[in-house]
This record gives sequence, structure tokens and C-alpha cells, in this order.
Amino acid sequence: MCIRDRLKKIQSNLQQVNNKVAQTAQSMSTSFNKIGDSLKQTSQSVKNVGSTLAPLSATMGLVGFKAISSASNFETLGIQLEILTGSAEKGKNLFQELAKYSAETPFELPEIVKATRTLLGSNIALKDVVATTKMLGDVSAGSGADISSLAVVYGQVAGMTKLQGQDAMQFVSNGIPIWALLQKATGKSIDQLRELASDGKISFDIVNKALTQATEKNGMYYQATLKLSKSLGGLYSTLKDNINFAFGELGAEMVKAINLQKLITQISDFAGKLTEKFKSLSPETKKFITYAILIGIVLAPIILTIGSLLAVLGLVVSGFGLLAGGLAGTA
Repeated sequence: MCIRDRLKKIQSNLQQVNNKVAQTAQSMSTSFNKIGDSLKQTSQSVKNVGSTLAPLSATMGLVGFKAISSASNFETLGIQLEILTGSAEKGKNLFQELAKYSAETPFELPEIVKATRTLLGSNIALKDVVATTKMLGDVSAGSGADISSLAVVYGQVAGMTKLQGQDAMQFVSNGIPIWALLQKATGKSIDQLRELASDGKISFDIVNKALTQATEKNGMYYQATLKLSKSLGGLYSTLKDNINFAFGELGAEMVKAINLQKLITQISDFAGKLTEKFKSLSPETKKFITYAILIGIVLAPIILTIGSLLAVLGLVVSGFGLLAGGLAGTA
């Protein structure tokens, strides 16, 4: 065989090898593209599920927490009134009256209950306490005084059965012109009233009369709560109360549905038993469990990023596909 024929044969063999390389590279490119597309789709599915469930789960979790928290707060307030009234039924009825008043006024339920607790603790009769709270509500709304602080001053006068100089100063510091109100109620001059107060001769009944008259028709604080409730701040406060009541009722129903009290007790018992069981284990077993927990903590963030990792793998595989395609083109 001549040299020319040998060269042709070698060239033919090289061409066949070249074709096989091109076919293999093309096959690799197609395979890598399929794998890359599959990984991208899986990654997108993981992201879609996460983006759908995460906000929904977070929202439901927040709603559930708020509902149960509100129910717990209302239960605590109810128990406090039950203790003060000495009766579960009386405490419940009082709570319902105060809740209704709170929902219609710019005052929030916790501050109303706090003021009422102060009044009950100052020997204001249960039959009079709601009316007194509402009267102080008008004074508070008209003067800008905090109703809880106002209840404290009023309660001090009620407890001592007379107005003392420091009590008069607290009324004044809360923006309430107590001397002018007493003057209108008694017809006496302010100087006379100050002298009577220094002798301890202004009774609680006179102070109560002065404040009550100030909240009646033609009085300084007449319907002050109603007027304030129509303001933007009052409407917002009422909205907050109504939302809290709704959450409270929802939370109470949720607690009943899952018997939360019993569940919490069972979880607490289980945690106690688990702790005692862990204490009884050998040191080697304790170490093993502790390391397992630590590993789980370390791996948790990694597991949460699986969707992102799949996306990266998809890009890498796609890169190999492009490389294989390049080889096919240059073969």
C-alpha cells in the first residue's frame, strides 16, 4: 500500500473518531440539559410551595397567637373582677358591662378594669361602681387625665371619707379644677373651701357631688366621653377594642376546641418526665443525644436552603451541557 493510500486511511479513521466524539458530546449536552431543566423545575416547585405556605403559615400563626393571647388577657381581667366581687357570676356580669362600655368609648378595656379595680378596693359599692367608672370616664375625657390615675385620687378621698390637701393638688395636677367644681356644688367661696379642707370638713360626698354635677347636663364634662369617642383617636381606640374582643372570642373558642389547658398540662408533665429520663441516662448516651441535637441545629438552615441549592445545581449542570455542546461544535 502506498503512502498516499495510508494517509487517506488514517484520515478516514480520524474522521470516524471525530464523528463519534461529536455524537457523544451532543448526547452529553442533551442529557445535561434535561438534568438541568429537571433540577430547575424542582427548585422552582420548592420555591413556589415555600412562597405560598410561608406567608399563609406565618399569618395563621400570628392570628392564632393573637387570639389566644387576647383570650388569656380577658380571662385574667375576669378573674381579677371575680376575686374583687367575691362571686364568679358578679365578676362575669361586671366584666361584660365594662367590656361594653369600653367598646363604645375611647378607653381600652384594661385601663377601664384597672380603674374599676381601684374603685372597688376603695370601698365603692359594687352597685355603684359602673356608674362611678362612667362618671370618671367623662371627667377623664374632658380633662385629659388618665382614668386610672383619676380613680386613684377619687379612691383616696373615698377611703379617707374626706378631701385632703394632697388629694386636691392631685386633682389640679390632672387638669381638674376641683376648687371651682366644689364652689359650684356648695355655693361657697374658694377661700372658704380651702379653709374647710384644711380642717378636714369637706366630705367625700361633697367631692362626689361636685364631680357628678360636672358630668351632668350643663356641666363642664357633660357627654365628654361621647364627644371624644367621635374623634379620630376615639374611633381608632374603639376599633382596637372591637378587634381585641373579636380575637378574644376566637381565642376562647380555639382553647375550647383543642382543650388547651389540658394540653399545656400534658406537655408540662411530658417535659418533666423527659427531663428526669434524660438525667437517668449514662454520660455517653447524654453526649450522643446532645451531639445529635447540635447536628440537627446546624443542618436545619442547610435544609431550609435546599431550593436555592437545587437552583445552583441546575445552573452547574446547564454549564456542563453548554460545554458538551461546545465540544460537539468543535469536534
